[in-house]
Amino acid sequence: MPRFELWFHEDDEGAAYELLGDEVPRGPANLPAEPGARIVAVIEAESYEAAKQRQHELLGWEPYKPFRGARPGSAETAYPELFQFLGGYFHQDWALDATTPTEVVRGFLAEAPTEQVAGVVAEVDRLLAGEPSDAALARVVYEELGCDYDPTPDGVSVRDWLRHVRASLTAGAPPGPDVDPAV
Repeated sequence: MPRFELWFHEDDEGAAYELLGDEVPRGPANLPAEPGARIVAVIEAESYEAAKQRQHELLGWEPYKPFRGARPGSAETAYPELFQFLGGYFHQDWALDATTPTEVVRGFLAEAPTEQVAGVVAEVDRLLAGEPSDAALARVVYEELGCDYDPTPDGVSVRDWLRHVRASLTAGAPPGPDVDPAV
């Protein structure tokens, strides 16, 4: 069974863990070179994915979700601007960067070039037109486009929230500082 080493090291950017072994995509030659780097666990697993799952268990993290990358026909490939917007701005820690979803949209508008905003708007239109089922739309938004904001506890469906985001992006600024209203 393949053996993986879980390394802990600190550098200028902070502390990090790295999983290294014979089957690691980067290869075992890339051991952490920082002074004080140390092995914190040895994991025997059938694959890199299984070792990553075990790493997350050992460290008390959320279950490991493998990154599959863009594949032909995927939502990431079909909606690249929307993937960057939802996954990049509404990531798992979005609430640490902003107090409301509206503030996240404002941040995107402040940073993104006009062409990128227009691309997101066009892709929202295509996504809404192409997903007749609310359940299918929610699956694409959460599972394929990487959005970690759920508007439903705020009383807003995913479809209505995307319509609101589209309107806000088209207008150039969201309407208010609070939680996105139902449309």
